[in-house]
Amino acid sequence: MNSLHNMVIKTDSLTLKNIIQQIWRVPWEIAEIMDEIIREVQQQNVTVQYIFRDGNQMEDYLANIAIISTKKGIQKVCGVTNNRKVHH
Repeated sequence: MNSLHNMVIKTDSLTLKNIIQQIWRVPWEIAEIMDEIIREVQQQNVTVQYIFRDGNQMEDYLANIAIISTKKGIQKVCGVTNNRKVHH
C-alpha cells in the first residue's frame, strides 16, 4: 500500500471501526482482507474514527458520484450498456 502515515479515516460504520480497532472479532468471511487492513492501519499509524451518518452526508454523496462515474467509465471501456455487452 501507499504511505498513509498519520491519516485519519472517518466511517459511519461502527462495526467496521470496531473490527479494525480489534474491539470486535472479524467475521470469518472477511478475515483475510480485514487482517491485511488491520495490519496496514497499525503499521501506518492510521486513526479510524466513527462519525454519525448525518455528519458524513457530503462524503457519502461524493463517494457515490465516484462509484457511479467509475462504473460508467468501466462500462464504456468494456463496451457495456444497460448490463449487456455490445458486439462489434
